[in-house]
Amino acid sequence: MMFYKGFLDKLGLKYDMLHMGKFKGAAEPMTRETMSGPLRESLQSIVDDTYENMVETIAKDRHLPDYTVKSLIDQGLFSAAGAKEAGLIDEVIYTDDFEKSLGERLKLSKVDIDKSYKKKQAEDYSGLGGFMKLMEAFSGGKKADSSNSKKQKIAIVYAVGEITEGKSSTSIFGGSTLGSTTMVEALNKAFDDPKVVAVVLRVDSPGGSATASDLIWHATMNRKKPMVASMGNVAGSGGYYITMGAKKVYAEPATITGSIGVLGGKLVTEGLYAKLGLTTEVISRGKNSGIFTTTSAFSPDERRIWLRHMEETYHEFVSRLLKVGTWNTARLKPSLKAAFTPAARRRSSASWTKSAQ
Repeated sequence: MMFYKGFLDKLGLKYDMLHMGKFKGAAEPMTRETMSGPLRESLQSIVDDTYENMVETIAKDRHLPDYTVKSLIDQGLFSAAGAKEAGLIDEVIYTDDFEKSLGERLKLSKVDIDKSYKKKQAEDYSGLGGFMKLMEAFSGGKKADSSNSKKQKIAIVYAVGEITEGKSSTSIFGGSTLGSTTMVEALNKAFDDPKVVAVVLRVDSPGGSATASDLIWHATMNRKKPMVASMGNVAGSGGYYITMGAKKVYAEPATITGSIGVLGGKLVTEGLYAKLGLTTEVISRGKNSGIFTTTSAFSPDERRIWLRHMEETYHEFVSRLLKVGTWNTARLKPSLKAAFTPAARRRSSASWTKSAQ
């Protein structure tokens, strides 16, 4: 993990950040020069669980003792021949030789390899038939076959990216955001479709806006159709929040989830402006009207107001857990200690991988 505080200090920039939850350390790279004890404990837990899960998986699939797998991991990189000798792979072979060997193993004179299996084929618009298909596409496409119109189906709604208010978007660099407006519309469409009998919410999100997360969560509540949540690589903070309306929540052994907490603050540019010779004057009304200004850190009163707002958001998050899950306060408090928690460790306490039945 890289820490930027020293660099920001040289630029005259400062992050004035507040957080609710002991392990909510997402802002530490901007506010510290080293890890805090809670953040180190949290990250060590993730690394340990990921390592043990990897060892267990390799040992089971390759029929090796776990101590042998750990020894092989410590040895580092292997050549193809070295990997075979270590028992990590079965064979070293060229692609064409592998294809030929399939026929021998299956006792077939010829084996055709379908390299485009399940790939979408490009439409052929050549000739008269192609022209008719093109016109059909321009007019809205072929109408659904009436024989299939009554078939029931399960809708999968994908929740991928940082959660924001408004519409989802994709950047030119490949990143994506999960907009609450887009997500609510998708959920409403799925739940209102008479042919949909159940909804699967597939989540791969580190969280984001508390307001946006709450809007998405609200769209999943009090529905007549069941919804099941499926977690991908990460379902942290708001990514966990939006799953709380599900009948059941499923996670992979290495899914990073949980992170019940609130983080907020602002970037203070006062020092940078001073270095550049820039000055500002403000005319305002209201004692705390400058709470969002970037030219100064929070005043004591502004800090108190901001903390109060974060406490309300935090308690609302916790109340959602108590309302929709099979939770009680005594059981919930120990689980709040962890910021990002590997799902494998939490299966024994049923804290993150199970919600209301």
